[in-house]
Amino acid sequence: MFGKMFLPKKFKSPTGFFTMERDSLIPIDKMPGNGSINAVILSLGYPINHVHTVLTFDSPKIECLSVKLFTKELLMVQTKGQNMEIAKNEVEKTMNDIDWLWEYSSLNVEDMLVT
Repeated sequence: MFGKMFLPKKFKSPTGFFTMERDSLIPIDKMPGNGSINAVILSLGYPINHVHTVLTFDSPKIECLSVKLFTKELLMVQTKGQNMEIAKNEVEKTMNDIDWLWEYSSLNVEDMLVT
């Protein structure tokens, strides 16, 4: 009876995209623009060059995460499929598994500043 009370809340999105608001995953129900990651970023109100997207090859559910450039502030999550259930703790685990020292290494930062 009490087991389900402590299970993490799962979220589902018909597009496979989520945004973060106040520490909660918010499904993006309608695909903006042409459905690209860039279109989603623009629909959230950010210029493309102010956001860093990390492809998460090792995650079973998460395709990519987008954060504000030079931070770990999560803006957008894309799952590997539409209508996939995902919990916030799965996103947090994926964020923790990313090698942020490499993502923001001098070589990568130079590339980010040029583009």
